[in-house]
Amino acid sequence: MKNSRLTLNVLLKIVFILSAFQGIKAQNNKDEVLYNWFDHQLGGENLAVNNGTLHLNYDRTVDNEHRYFNSNKFSKGQVTYDGQTYSDVNLKYDILKDVLVLNPTGENENLGVELIKENVADFKINGRKFINFNLKKILPVDYSEGYYEEAINGNKFIFYIKHNKKSIQIIRNEFALMSYDIRDEFVVYSKNTFTKINSKRDIIKLFPNYKDKINDFYLMNKKVAKEDKAQFMENLMKHINQLLPNESN
Repeated sequence: MKNSRLTLNVLLKIVFILSAFQGIKAQNNKDEVLYNWFDHQLGGENLAVNNGTLHLNYDRTVDNEHRYFNSNKFSKGQVTYDGQTYSDVNLKYDILKDVLVLNPTGENENLGVELIKENVADFKINGRKFINFNLKKILPVDYSEGYYEEAINGNKFIFYIKHNKKSIQIIRNEFALMSYDIRDEFVVYSKNTFTKINSKRDIIKLFPNYKDKINDFYLMNKKVAKEDKAQFMENLMKHINQLLPNESN
């Protein structure tokens, strides 16, 4: 435990420096809370899912933007960790780092643990299912690694979304703020093959019999395509799935 306290003490000093740089005053009682939490996490009575590193995020952001999936608040979810499924746990998904963050039961919601990715098979947040393709090792070599959302499990295909955000520093009123550029990737699994879909042409190539239907959908949903590409793509793939015969992928 002594070594653990020393490790955390170094971490806290780093956090203090980062906080001071951003004009945040550290308080001794906060340090004590972290020490107590860290000791509690290392106790023998803890579940495996509580293991991991502290999740730290001191970004000052533009217009309340954040790096997470859907919300920067913890939501009730489910995770399969080290072969065990844990339900009704507090989770949030850091898209920027591609890490799943757990808020241990009974702890302050400002404290989070970054779960060890190699132990996470899948998880659900807000009814959305995510698969860890690092464990499956079936993606082509030129595809992004990590967590993919299984957005649609259709009649003849599975539609995945790889949520990505890139941080961009913006200077506003002499303050350095962070903004996030959404760079989602879209993948279809069909006939034992993964295919990236980056354009309308890619989709028509996959579903040539529905070219006219796909073109019509693009024409009628230009606004959604511009404002929320992921939602547009999910809506489109749902539309295509309804057109396909009821067969397994």
